[in-house]
Amino acid sequence: AEAAVARSELAEAVARERAHPEALETDEMARGTMAAEADAARAAHEAAHAETLDLLSGARAEVETEKEAGRAWQEAVTREQDASRALEEALLQQEKASNAASQDALQRARAAGEE
Repeated sequence: AEAAVARSELAEAVARERAHPEALETDEMARGTMAAEADAARAAHEAAHAETLDLLSGARAEVETEKEAGRAWQEAVTREQDASRALEEALLQQEKASNAASQDALQRARAAGEE
């Protein structure tokens, strides 16, 4: 009976010894799978981060473009206002000159009529 127990224990020990390398191999495969999954997740994160940076850069460029367009529009409005003021001033000067010429002509006519 002791021999049967000893053989049984020996068989169990041999089975555990044989199972141990398989367990290690399974564990290494699992670690490899987890590492590959982690690498894939890291790569996906880096790709998403790069995309975010690209979108942010594009948004900044659009903002700068909008700012430039706004400045150009403001400059055009300012030029139009300046031109409008210059036109008003020119018309005012023309009106003053016309009035002065009319007054001068009227005074000459009066002076000629008095002679």
